[in-house]
Amino acid sequence: SAEDERALSRFSNVKWQHVSNSMQFDSLEDPVTGSAIDKAQYFKIYGEMLKTLDGQDSLPDTFVDFFFEKDSVNQSLLRFKGEAAKGDWMDWAEELGIQPSFDAIKAGETPEDKKAREKELKVRDKMQKKDKNKE
Repeated sequence: SAEDERALSRFSNVKWQHVSNSMQFDSLEDPVTGSAIDKAQYFKIYGEMLKTLDGQDSLPDTFVDFFFEKDSVNQSLLRFKGEAAKGDWMDWAEELGIQPSFDAIKAGETPEDKKAREKELKVRDKMQKKDKNKE
């Protein structure tokens, strides 16, 4: 539509629907690795968030361009506007349970992984105590 084209050409007040329907953009920046992810795959991961970027109430954080900008080299890529926008995105994803906290990612361990590892350690400790009691 004409509205889509205007929003995309200025890259202002861009809704997810504009990006989703546009042939102009095919990928978005992954907040963890910084690599480009195909927009269909991105939607599978972050769809719950992307659907709310619909310009509701015209609040700035309800538009795609609050978080993303066109990449200056790869025009088909939307990348985060900066570290603050990326941090806000990751915090939001963590609040919704879409993504483990950045600390867990840096540690290479999700909360589920941590629970499993701690449970394993408890079991191992019990086994070692049993073995000592047999001696």
